[in-house]
Amino acid sequence: MLTVVDSKQEPLPAPTIISMVVSELDLGGIPPTAALASIAKEMTMENVNMMQSGNTVFLAHRGTGKEKDLMWGRAFNVDTAQNFIANGLRYFTHLQDIGVRRYVSEYDGAIYDSAFQAWKRYADRADTKIAVGRLADGNSKAFVTLGEIPLTEVM
Repeated sequence: MLTVVDSKQEPLPAPTIISMVVSELDLGGIPPTAALASIAKEMTMENVNMMQSGNTVFLAHRGTGKEKDLMWGRAFNVDTAQNFIANGLRYFTHLQDIGVRRYVSEYDGAIYDSAFQAWKRYADRADTKIAVGRLADGNSKAFVTLGEIPLTEVM
């Protein structure tokens, strides 16, 4: 079970959030320090977008050329479930603001399945589409097609 820190009570800086998440993941034998170094390097790459909302850090890679409206990313979250849902809606609105129309995330965990189900309920009130599928390895892949209506308007 991951540590939960309510951002309304104790806002944390992004490096602390990422470190907390990494320290509690099964990294398959990779030392946490190596994983953190890899993430730090990733943050400096071209076309990377990072945004923090509450105690959630979103990290994504933007496509180029014909794929410039696509981002592929993930979240590092230690916030409460309710805050995480609101943080995600703010992130999707951020993506809309910067011209992203397609977002894809691959992840392991029923917690994120529940979050995408909640986001889908909000998206259904707007013009955004969300679909999640199970992969052969048991992970999930989410596809978000962002519309024009900011998801923070349907919160």
